[in-house]
Amino acid sequence: MQAATEAAVTVGDSEAPIEGLYVDFVTALEADDLALARALLDTLANRYEEVEGAEQAFLRRVVTGLDANAYEADDRESLLEFSRTMSQANAQRTGFLLEAVSAFESDGPIDTGRLADRATETREIEGSLDSTRQSTASVVSDATVPSTPSIVTVDSPESLAQSETVTITATVENIGDEATLPLDLHISTDSGLVADREGVGLGRLAAREQLSIEIGITGRSPGEHATTVEITADGETVESTVATFTVLETDRSVREVIAGGQDATPSVLDVRAALEYWSQNRQVPETGGETIDDRTLLSLIEEWRVAEGSES
Repeated sequence: MQAATEAAVTVGDSEAPIEGLYVDFVTALEADDLALARALLDTLANRYEEVEGAEQAFLRRVVTGLDANAYEADDRESLLEFSRTMSQANAQRTGFLLEAVSAFESDGPIDTGRLADRATETREIEGSLDSTRQSTASVVSDATVPSTPSIVTVDSPESLAQSETVTITATVENIGDEATLPLDLHISTDSGLVADREGVGLGRLAAREQLSIEIGITGRSPGEHATTVEITADGETVESTVATFTVLETDRSVREVIAGGQDATPSVLDVRAALEYWSQNRQVPETGGETIDDRTLLSLIEEWRVAEGSES
């Protein structure tokens, strides 16, 4: 278990710099180590999820400040450049991840040269974005921006089983420097889902205050369904976002969910995910509320160890 933990944490390092992960990904492709490249690709996707909230809050503060003329004229051009680079980076990230995942999941040969070129292009844009963000961070932080409540993230699983209840977490932040009006959070679902509550009073958010609200969502009928999360002030919509779910007709086993199939071999990232569920005693999505017990965890670790070879 110690070896599995160390390897999983190394590959799935939640603090790894994004640019460094791209360098490692290209190096793995050049060495024809496709298993490591695939694991690094998953780590990249996870890192993007982890930084999404902070990035969106920063961008929203930039845009709100520009609209409110909160920045000096000399700073506006660099902030506009940051906004343009952020949009370009988002498009580049999405395109790269979709192409790379599609390549690894296809049955045909992987064009490692093209993937390496695409990864290098994306890394260069990330470097430009990071440089622009660092040069503008103090300007954005020091400016006085009007109160701006925003839904910065909605964390939720992509799927759940019929009759299973999962938790989604909506994070709301006032990215401005003045207190907001009293706010309410509203949750609505289509007929295939049921929320455990329809609304939550948030009250006034102080300058740069952040709140995270957990909502239980239960699958009612199979298919693709959506939940809308909305914040209002004085009855007027301030912002809304939609989370989509696939409701499965039947539960899946813990092993199917973790390894990606009943007969699939767990990867190092699968082991890492299993360790997280096990250590936190969290329910595994799509299983109807099952958790990972010691026997299942050790079985997954042993399968991974054998598949990787005796030296793993």
